[in-house]
Amino acid sequence: MNEELIPADHALDPQSFYTHILGKNFSTIRQAALSASLGKLRNRFISWRLFLGVLNETDSAEGWIQASRELRNEYHIMQESYKKVHVQDLDPLIFNPLSQSVENPWNSFYQDNELKQVIKNDIDRTFQERALFQKEETKEMMIRVLFTWSKNNPEISYRQGMNELLAVFFIVAVAEKFEKDDGIPEHAARILQELNDPTQTEADIYWMFTRLMALSVKELFLPVVVAKKKPINNLLSFEKSGYHNELVNTDKTNEASASVILKRSHRIHHRFLQALDKQLYMYIESQKIEPQIYLQRWVRCLLSREFNLSDTLVLWDSIFACAHIGEENRIEFFTGKLDFHKELVMLDFLCIAMIIFVRSFCIFYLVLQCDATGIMRRLLKFPPVEDVGILISMANSYKERILSGKGVTVPKIIHDMVEDDPLRASKPEPKASFIPLPSPKSIKLTDKIDTIIAILQEQSTL
Repeated sequence: MNEELIPADHALDPQSFYTHILGKNFSTIRQAALSASLGKLRNRFISWRLFLGVLNETDSAEGWIQASRELRNEYHIMQESYKKVHVQDLDPLIFNPLSQSVENPWNSFYQDNELKQVIKNDIDRTFQERALFQKEETKEMMIRVLFTWSKNNPEISYRQGMNELLAVFFIVAVAEKFEKDDGIPEHAARILQELNDPTQTEADIYWMFTRLMALSVKELFLPVVVAKKKPINNLLSFEKSGYHNELVNTDKTNEASASVILKRSHRIHHRFLQALDKQLYMYIESQKIEPQIYLQRWVRCLLSREFNLSDTLVLWDSIFACAHIGEENRIEFFTGKLDFHKELVMLDFLCIAMIIFVRSFCIFYLVLQCDATGIMRRLLKFPPVEDVGILISMANSYKERILSGKGVTVPKIIHDMVEDDPLRASKPEPKASFIPLPSPKSIKLTDKIDTIIAILQEQSTL
């Protein structure tokens, strides 16, 4: 059964635009995003463009209009440039379907068609249950956006999952298209009509997607494992160390040869989780669970595969709201510098909140079953959350603890590296509370239950 194109509670609220956006109450807007209530303002489309830097908060409303016009014009020029081939300017000996020349435009033509087909295959599977995405107009628009972005970023090109990110932008844009002034002053209606012009949706979501990718998201789509070339000096020799990535129980956060998604996953697991919940970290480590197995899915698609659309919008509110807050990590020796202008740091802390949210289940399953399969199933299929605002609140708390250095345990690998660091002396390391687990095979069921109760009691004091 098809859903209606756009739920009524996602529609634009012009009065809220006049009060909050034109009134430049950006602190209120950002606070609403970080408290899971931005949806009530019903101005996500403009708020997200401001958060992502497509529009500049310091500009006037007329400045936003001018910037939007320039960006839209630039997009249309780019799109047209990929359509046209000036045949009259080409050498007929080269511009020939049978020519083997690398300069032959036909080669590019075939490659472009192949790329479009790959994109189309994924677009056809995107939100199939929603009437909006069954429309050919929608599909063609998304294909054009992703194709244009891919042509401008050939080092990454298109990767599966990008379609899902773009689809969320498209839903928000269509939901908040301007239709009537609803009692706001004429000048405000004119500005809103220009900013949320439904005829410019394609160009607007292209720039939102581009800004999102620029926040260290596009690199996340590179392969997890970067293959290493074996030296050719002796093909028959056997290197004991091997030429594969040692992923288990090894922190790859700062390893130059590791992929971006691997570094990000390991930063979340080996740095943040270990600092915030040493006990849970040790339990997961004891099962040799590779963090990138579940975190690459969470991080690449910004949690959109783990939650329904409504919850995804709320989570993205908080992720984007932190994109340009200008904070810097004040304990650089601990995590490496966190740059809120270059990556979506809030995403890391939401991942931590999700892991800790299923903490009891992970430890309970480990004690009773003594293997990692149940834990992996839970992480790969995250349970429904009645109110994702809880996760956002947890993530905000963890972010503040990491930035302040209070209530965290410095991971051993960092502890050893910075033993003489002057910053460390001023911040005594808190004592980690840890209940060691006996071997599950060596204890009786009643003892297992007692162990679980002790763990849950200990958790309630965290």
